[in-house]
Amino acid sequence: MPCTWVMACAYAPSGCAVACGGLDNKCSVYPLSLDKNENLAAKKKSVAMHTNYLSACSFTNSDMQILTSSGDGTCALWDVESGQLLQSFHGHAADVLCLDLAPSETGNTFVSGGCDKKANVWDMRSGQCIQSFETHESDINSVRYYPSGDAFASGSDDATCRLYDLRADREVAIYSKESIIFGVSSVDFSLSGINFPLLLLQMLRSFAQHAVIALRNHKIYLCPVMIFLGRLLFGGYNDYTINVWDVLKGTRVSILFGHENRVSTLRVSPDGTAFCTGSWDHTLRIWA
Repeated sequence: MPCTWVMACAYAPSGCAVACGGLDNKCSVYPLSLDKNENLAAKKKSVAMHTNYLSACSFTNSDMQILTSSGDGTCALWDVESGQLLQSFHGHAADVLCLDLAPSETGNTFVSGGCDKKANVWDMRSGQCIQSFETHESDINSVRYYPSGDAFASGSDDATCRLYDLRADREVAIYSKESIIFGVSSVDFSLSGINFPLLLLQMLRSFAQHAVIALRNHKIYLCPVMIFLGRLLFGGYNDYTINVWDVLKGTRVSILFGHENRVSTLRVSPDGTAFCTGSWDHTLRIWA
């Protein structure tokens, strides 16, 4: 590893390389090989250099570009082969702690969150911030796009998770309980169910049983307990627990125990059948 405190890592889409970095202020890319005799450290390539710690990194839709965020208050897009800075993103007033790329293969946006309590949506082509949300009361530690790409969730030190609809350009849900006083370190969505328009979220939540909505002169009967893609939001917390939230109802449906220290990261598997958590207790746990 490039430093003793690695804060970010990411697999290349091809699975042939891994990127990582942390307190060394840079992002290094290592090739992966099944040959135990190959000296992979000698093939390490330093791709990105910030003026403060590297907080997150993510390859774009190819192995050739990587996106980074840093404690220097910026995000940046880099060419992996040459190490050239392709685009920089300025708009946060403090450390940038997290980022997530839009799920669409043709998408050119990403969202970032930081110590300025802001979640910013960026256009990677222009480098401009195209949407900004500031409703959290403390640092934003994690951001994650909804599977359809029309919304994203955030987790914060203010002990809440929040959902923002990009088309409505506003916050649409807060996931919290008075008994939860510890911060959220990481969030991710489930991948089960069928896709359902998030713009109807507020309308559905306002009905106790069924809702009749006129859409293009047709009457559609909607049930608020309908299962849709991204129905569950998983949150890893600093009190060693994982809380599972119903995205539609805004209620907690489960709380998972097992870790013996704060949960630092959480990610749902690509097939949606399980998720993994990492913790300061030096363990990884698979939940299914």
